[in-house]
Amino acid sequence: MARPPVRPLALVLALLALFVAPASSLAQDATPAAPRYTVTDLGTLGGPSSSAHEINAHGDVVGYSAVLADAATPTGAGDAPRTDHAFLWRDGAMVDLGTFGGRSSDTTGINDAGQVAVDAEMEDGATRSFLWEDGAATDLGTLGGAHAWAIELNDAGQVVGFSTTAPGQELLGPGTHAFLWENGTMTDLGTLGGAWSRASDVNEAGQVFGTSE
Repeated sequence: MARPPVRPLALVLALLALFVAPASSLAQDATPAAPRYTVTDLGTLGGPSSSAHEINAHGDVVGYSAVLADAATPTGAGDAPRTDHAFLWRDGAMVDLGTFGGRSSDTTGINDAGQVAVDAEMEDGATRSFLWEDGAATDLGTLGGAHAWAIELNDAGQVVGFSTTAPGQELLGPGTHAFLWENGTMTDLGTLGGAWSRASDVNEAGQVFGTSE
């Protein structure tokens, strides 16, 4: 098929585009882009380090921070005695959520209602999960074993994670089951026929996803 003849006006416009486009591109490249973000140091609870885990729609941040402690506290990395405490950073201030009666604590999630999922290592070595809200903490309990670990929560306050189901079991070992906690009740989500399962997240409809052997 023969090509249509190139009109002189179309040829002039095409050549003009070839010369104008690179000039425009060079002008843009020469102009530095304006910063799109700022970085805020959240600080620590007195120790050398902190780690943030999650943020909600209001800008509240949760995580854990090292806390300088007295000589009776187990020593972490470095020379200074330390332990780790869960924190809530809100309105420019880092709030120490404490250790919930245990040795150390960590946060795993915060919802838009300001509720925080917290895990704490207790004095007897067991791991327990808590729902923190406005200074009050609720122990989520277990599925029959000594340990529970909360992973995430939704805006309705439903919490998911995993728990041992009988005394003597190790967390994440055989007998660990995924759970859904809601309104004071921890529900065993079972397994897919294997020895263990764990829940990783829950959406606003209460649907849970996770992993099972």
